[in-house]
Amino acid sequence: MKIFIVFTAIMMMGLTCVVYQGDMNMYRHEQETLKMIAEEAACQAALCFDEEAYGRGIKRFDKAEAEKTVASYIQAGKKLLAGGKKYEMTFEISYEDDEHGYNVVAEECLPAVILSVTAKTDDFFRLPFLQVNQITRKSKYEIKGL
Repeated sequence: MKIFIVFTAIMMMGLTCVVYQGDMNMYRHEQETLKMIAEEAACQAALCFDEEAYGRGIKRFDKAEAEKTVASYIQAGKKLLAGGKKYEMTFEISYEDDEHGYNVVAEECLPAVILSVTAKTDDFFRLPFLQVNQITRKSKYEIKGL
C-alpha cells in the first residue's frame, strides 16, 4: 500500500508539471503574439499622419483615422491568438507630436505613437492555484525621417 501511495504522489506531481509546462508555453505564445499585434498596430497608427498639417509645418497624427485603423487591425489579429478562447481586446493610444507634446526625457523631439493592447480572458492556466486572466503589451513607434 505504501508503494501505491508513493507512486500516486509522484504521478500527480509529474502530471501537474506537464500541465503547467503546456499552459506556460501557450501563455508565452499568447504574449509574443500580442506583442506582435501591438507592434504592427502601432506601425499602422503611425502611418496615419496628418498630411495637411505637415504641409503647414506641424507634425501631428490623424487620431480618428489612427484609432479606426488600430481597431480593425486588432480585430483581425484576434484570430492569431491560440486556444480558441474568447478574448476581450482593448487598446489605448497616446501620441507624441506637436499637438500633444513630447516626452521630456527624449533627446530628440520625434513624433511617436504609443499603443497599449490588453487581452482579457477567463484564465490561461488550468491549474487551480494559478490565476492569470489578462496580458498587456505596449509598443512605441517613432518617425525619424521628418
